[in-house]
Amino acid sequence: MRHKPGRSWPRLMSCVTAAVIVGLGCAELQHWLARHGVEAAVRLLFSDGIAGIFAGAWFWQWRMRRRENRALQNRLSNIAEANQHVRNALAVVAFYGSYVGNQYAALVVQKAIERLS
Repeated sequence: MRHKPGRSWPRLMSCVTAAVIVGLGCAELQHWLARHGVEAAVRLLFSDGIAGIFAGAWFWQWRMRRRENRALQNRLSNIAEANQHVRNALAVVAFYGSYVGNQYAALVVQKAIERLS
């Protein structure tokens, strides 16, 4: 998928917001654990583990959405190609209808072509 200008700002802001929320949550968790007498190494390990879980979940979700977007782009390009083939076939039928002299058939096929466009 191509990079679109102007789409970076919302992504950046969502990443910064998520980082701030996780950071504040981990800091609050460390403070709470310190008040309850948990050692510093255990507090650090626990809060870093929670931050890692959040980061892993975010990365997994980002990867799945990227995969879904690629699949959608592939389906859309396949549909566009099939649409072009159908238009080409209808153009041949419309030409044949006008060549034979059946104006009604040519008009019906021409309207079908216009609906595809």
